Amino acid sequence: MPTAPILIYSCQSWFRVDAARLQAQHELSVRSGRTKQSHCVTYLGLLLSLLSSAKAKWLSNQTPRSECRITIIAEKLKPEVKVMNRLLQVNAIESTPHCNDIMASLLKKPLKIALVQLASGKFWELKRATKIQHESEYGLIICIFLGADKAVNLAHARSKVLEAARAGASLVVLPECFNSPYGTQYFSKYAETLLPSPPSQEQSPSFHALSSIAKEAKAYLVGGSIPEFAPESKKYYNTSLVFSPTGCLIASHRKTHLFDIDIPGKIRFKESEVLSAGNKVTIVDLPDYGKLGLAICYDIRFPETAMIAARKGCFLLVYPGAFNLTTGPLHWSLLGRARAMDNEVYVALCSPARDLDATYHAWGHSLVANPKAEVIAEAAEKEEIVYADLEPQTIEDIRKGIPIYEQRRFDVYPDPSADQKLGIQHSLITIIMSSAQAGKKGRSAISDVVTREYTIHLHKRVHGVSFKKRAPRAVKEIRAFAEQAMGTKDVRLDPQLNKKVWESGIKGVPFRLRVRISRKRNDEEGAKEKLYSYVQAVNVKDPKGLQTTVIEDA
Repeated sequence: MPTAPILIYSCQSWFRVDAARLQAQHELSVRSGRTKQSHCVTYLGLLLSLLSSAKAKWLSNQTPRSECRITIIAEKLKPEVKVMNRLLQVNAIESTPHCNDIMASLLKKPLKIALVQLASGKFWELKRATKIQHESEYGLIICIFLGADKAVNLAHARSKVLEAARAGASLVVLPECFNSPYGTQYFSKYAETLLPSPPSQEQSPSFHALSSIAKEAKAYLVGGSIPEFAPESKKYYNTSLVFSPTGCLIASHRKTHLFDIDIPGKIRFKESEVLSAGNKVTIVDLPDYGKLGLAICYDIRFPETAMIAARKGCFLLVYPGAFNLTTGPLHWSLLGRARAMDNEVYVALCSPARDLDATYHAWGHSLVANPKAEVIAEAAEKEEIVYADLEPQTIEDIRKGIPIYEQRRFDVYPDPSADQKLGIQHSLITIIMSSAQAGKKGRSAISDVVTREYTIHLHKRVHGVSFKKRAPRAVKEIRAFAEQAMGTKDVRLDPQLNKKVWESGIKGVPFRLRVRISRKRNDEEGAKEKLYSYVQAVNVKDPKGLQTTVIEDA
């Protein structure tokens, strides 16, 4: 059991406790008959089990005191937890300031980002001989033109993304509605079906184009946004897709706040006339670098979503957007810098280039702001390419100098990231506790997104004797394994995984397969299953030394 002080965060308060005092308080609770308050005893018992667990990976906050920190999220246990916290506070050495942000290195290593800005296809056909590049010490941003021909837009996007990748960009961003003109009259015409994922080529040519581009570029790709049609609900969404350097879909975000404005004499635009709003904050994990928060255009006006993403450990907020000639000069740069300043993170805004021949006139001026709220790279309104270099030290320096993450007062105002649906994912141990209420069926307490990796040993008996039966049986068992591991009946296999299973099943048995299984929420209205699991293949040179699960029988 650790001998260092332990910081426990629960119900928006920090408590510093001593392990011995915690043990004594638990024993006192049991002896004094508090066993009837099972939640209280469970709460203390859980803390003790964490402290004594040999598997617990304690994280130091790198201070001279070397405090261990635990976060307990117990929204449904608030009354009981508050009682026990008061007891702990009385017996604890001291209470601590309200600082539930652990400052770890959010950005693991330097990252070069490129913003790709698209507009009128007709315009770029006329101007494609003209290539404007604005270079600075921070790099290069890409500005492209969007038109009515989807195939032309996708082809041009591919050429610019590959150009950015050749120049060293590891993360490339496209603008809002990059595959079509922007306007309510275009959303339904250009909409594509994305679910169930992955869609067919006919259902979503943009999905397959983005996947192929990311794989070819060997870079992370934020695919701006495209109009999405959900067949089951008959609704349209403004949706962003994110792909890994291997071409796998790793995240999607539906625009949460719809662009509905009416400025007399200037502009009237109502996305809600056609589109429906999404209902989640999207965090994207880039294993090589860290986490980024993804939102679309008008979402940037709502600081709560940015704060949630930042407090969940994001080093970068990405906003594909399309501000106009009224709101652009007023608020585009201001909002980007404000979100960077509020949260002390990098912010990237990617706009279409300006095309005065189009029905919607975009502002352009794609930009990157650093955690100091300085614009370190910015495009003009025309086609150009700009990179920005993101440095871990910049985040650390500003947070040390202006330590707002240690000064927030969640005893005075609520913590927007403390919602049970979202959890808190920082560099600490996080436990989500909940108690079922009899007679009531509420939202599942299972985390929105959980990802685990397994090495599966598919035995000969799974495949069968005939090679024609091997792959189907293997697929069946992988589905069954994912259902058991994640507790979901809806299991979806990545196409690359399916291909790998068929190839391996034909070549020989037995074989080991490394898979990554992600449990996600199904946000489709009327969906029978609220959760689904997505299974992807993980390429490893040698599975030896990795924990293996054996599937021996079908």
